[in-house]
Amino acid sequence: MRCPKCNSELQPGARFCSICGTPIANMQRPANNTPRQPNYNPNQVKPKPGQQPFVPKQQPFIPKNQPFVPQQPAYAPKQQPPKPPTKTKKLPKWGIVTASVLAVVVVVSVSFLGIKISSNRDPDASEAEGATPVLAGDEAVGTIIEFGSYPQSKVTDSATISQLDSITKDWISYGYYSGTGECYGGMIASDYMKYADITLDGTKYRAVTFSKFRPPQTFQTFSTEYEEFEWCQGYNSYYTGNIYYFKYESLKWRVLDASTGLVVCDSVIDSQAYNNYYNYDREVRYVYGDSNKTYYANDWEHSSLRKWLNDDFYNTAFSKAQQNQIQELTRENKSSNGTDFNSNPTSDKITLLSYDDVLNTSYGFSSSEESSSTRDLQGTDYAKCQGLITDEEGTGSAWWTRSPSDKSSGVAVEVKRGEVHAMGTLTTCFGIVPALNLYIK
Repeated sequence: MRCPKCNSELQPGARFCSICGTPIANMQRPANNTPRQPNYNPNQVKPKPGQQPFVPKQQPFIPKNQPFVPQQPAYAPKQQPPKPPTKTKKLPKWGIVTASVLAVVVVVSVSFLGIKISSNRDPDASEAEGATPVLAGDEAVGTIIEFGSYPQSKVTDSATISQLDSITKDWISYGYYSGTGECYGGMIASDYMKYADITLDGTKYRAVTFSKFRPPQTFQTFSTEYEEFEWCQGYNSYYTGNIYYFKYESLKWRVLDASTGLVVCDSVIDSQAYNNYYNYDREVRYVYGDSNKTYYANDWEHSSLRKWLNDDFYNTAFSKAQQNQIQELTRENKSSNGTDFNSNPTSDKITLLSYDDVLNTSYGFSSSEESSSTRDLQGTDYAKCQGLITDEEGTGSAWWTRSPSDKSSGVAVEVKRGEVHAMGTLTTCFGIVPALNLYIK
């Protein structure tokens, strides 16, 4: 069986093309037992509450064969637009788009081999705010800790839903992207999906509603009917015209290296594109992440996902005291294959695992790109409502790493089978598994 868009060979039972991300339409539609609210009209969207915007820090590019030096100010970030390799590989017959949009996909696995740490303790950073570090520094690999909170479990109790329905909501747009069906730019943020955070009896909840289904890829148009685009949200039994509620719950983190405070989320908590913008250049056959073609679509330094992690997620999941317990580190962002698509090192508090991380055996993961149960993470209800792709049982989920591949795209993890694959950066149905380094006691 072949992909109807790029004509690449599909694996048996595949729900999406591993090359271009196109959903495979031969899935059986689940029954829609959720009552609709045909007359529901959300309140007018209000601006998102003011927070300090995340400003990516420009980091120096480390040339090939030179050692990586954390937080080295001597190098200046590259100023010129990236130039395609002098030798352009001949593209397969199945299409011009896929070769420029590939990224490495990894299945449900976590490991942080690519992180370079300059310090694992700052005695003034967390304790000065009166916050006690949650790591002692001697925890075993795989130990689960709780830190921060995020909307996760869907509210199903009818009495609680009735109470939540009665609360006035200040709806905020997610600003999710959609396009015209062409992959040459033109993606714009829209207000078709909104949320509102509310509190009931001291417990925090997030309300979610959407008038159109979120496209699996940002260049695609959205839909109000059950078509190929509903394969993500609709397949997970979330439909247009309803309000869904999700309870804020403690985030669980898996310890990978207690001595450096390295932890990774133990579940897939959201679903976002690696880069919202996608601009394919016919002449050089590469995909760029902006209209001026100044960087590739798989450039982690400039990716929309990096900004989302250090702004939206960071300010939603952690209190001020908890934010002070997270180390800001400089990390490498090397390509998984070759150096043509290396991204500059970046300094952040929140990141994703790298390609090397998910193959690092010292964190309890398989060194093989083949199927591995150790990389199998489950998606939350909230992530599924955002459009997270899941396996046939609705459990295993695909998720991103931060590493560029040998094409102009990013790295992702295809859950369930735990296999590492390349996938287009504009895919919205791949999940988010945040990683960070905590200060230790």
